Amino acid sequence: MDIQTQAGTQHTTYQSGYGLDMRFGVLGTVELAHDGQRLSLGGPKQQTVPALLIANLGRPVSTDTLVHGVYGDEQSAGSRRSVQTYVSNLRAELGDVIKAAGHGHTLDAAHDEVDALVFGDLVEQAATAQDPDESSTQLHTNRVRHVPCRSVSDT
Repeated sequence: MDIQTQAGTQHTTYQSGYGLDMRFGVLGTVELAHDGQRLSLGGPKQQTVPALLIANLGRPVSTDTLVHGVYGDEQSAGSRRSVQTYVSNLRAELGDVIKAAGHGHTLDAAHDEVDALVFGDLVEQAATAQDPDESSTQLHTNRVRHVPCRSVSDT
């Protein structure tokens, strides 16, 4: 995982179960990176699909849920087909990280590949600090800057 800190950059490499360097960013705009390269996700509707899969990491998300998440109550006859195309395009970019699961899909990513989960871990670590000053220092020292696609050499 890459964690950009105020004091400098702490870099730890992680690999998905498929041997790929994957990063999933949802703190700010939705961003995905594969082997250090930012993936094009398209517009807001297309970005909703990976956002929903990331929010439900490791759990199946039905196609109906994806369609409702993308279109809400504004669904048309082609909405389901469009969402299936969005998922197909993601699978073409990410491969087996997105798996078919019944009538939906699952994102099979490591906990450390998702920026929001890493940030949650940092908050939890700070919460266990013995005093408020130590807690504040831990959070500020380990603040995650949302740069899922930037490698250490880019900073």
